[in-house]
Amino acid sequence: MSGSAERMEGVPGAEKSTGEAMIATEILPKERHKLLRQLRSSVRKFLDERIDKQQLKTATDKVEGQMKRYDSVPVSDLTLKEVERSLRLEYDAYDLEMKNVQPLALPPHLVTTLALIEQAFGRSRPTEARTRWFIDAVTLNAYTTATSNLTNAQPLNVQCERAYSFGPVTLNHKRVVFSGRMDYSVWYGESEGLCLNVLIVEAKGGAKSKDPIPQLLGYMGCIHRGRKNDQKRNCGVYGMAYTGSVWHFLKISHDSKWSEFAVVGRQAALEQPFGLLVWMLRKAATISPAHSKETSAETYSGVGSEEMNMDLNP
Repeated sequence: MSGSAERMEGVPGAEKSTGEAMIATEILPKERHKLLRQLRSSVRKFLDERIDKQQLKTATDKVEGQMKRYDSVPVSDLTLKEVERSLRLEYDAYDLEMKNVQPLALPPHLVTTLALIEQAFGRSRPTEARTRWFIDAVTLNAYTTATSNLTNAQPLNVQCERAYSFGPVTLNHKRVVFSGRMDYSVWYGESEGLCLNVLIVEAKGGAKSKDPIPQLLGYMGCIHRGRKNDQKRNCGVYGMAYTGSVWHFLKISHDSKWSEFAVVGRQAALEQPFGLLVWMLRKAATISPAHSKETSAETYSGVGSEEMNMDLNP
């Protein structure tokens, strides 16, 4: 059943988010390598006189046709149904794990910082830039709290405003590449790769806005599918979007089911969203394989999958 019909809608006090166009260069090296291997195989068969000149031309034409560039579609342009169908995700209305996470007291330093931010902006109208200041402070303190006593896990790393491309995938009966630029992402390992991301954070705000869930779920779904392609032992991905008044926490399980938990948490009532963000960071840390040198350069299998590659772009 589609999450667009089942998930929580219209949380009181919610402010919608402003969609932004995202650009990412289409770089598909793994797909290119596959096609070059096909071409090399055909040339060898021709040289060994196992195929004739016409058969070689047919094989070459086929490879050239497959090497065309796919249209790039920003994740921010997708509807929730398009995200679910293209990335093969299913909404799970019965996953209550996030609902049971306990609130967590804010560190004194965070309380002081948030008060300074509130004082500085005063009566200025809400904007996404203002929301970023707020999320920067909350995310940094949640990261510090969550990673202070990490054991049996690789260190987590935070990245900001990193562009990526993922695909090709099927969108409305057409093969395309998804592109995006995540506000914040948390990854593990020694060499950054999109498939090593385990937590996505989006900061949204402003008077004219839209539902942040399709965009956030789209980012998470691309990473989830990439982790599936690379046969990670745990393909779970977590995400959070803040709109200025409502915190949307999302989870994609290993078996491609996604769930949502929304919390109304303004500056005076942040213990529950702070506790959830710390919990997500700790869950993300447990996904990373302990004492592993896992990087984005792992062997690509792609068995049974339609997505060919995903890339981080500078």
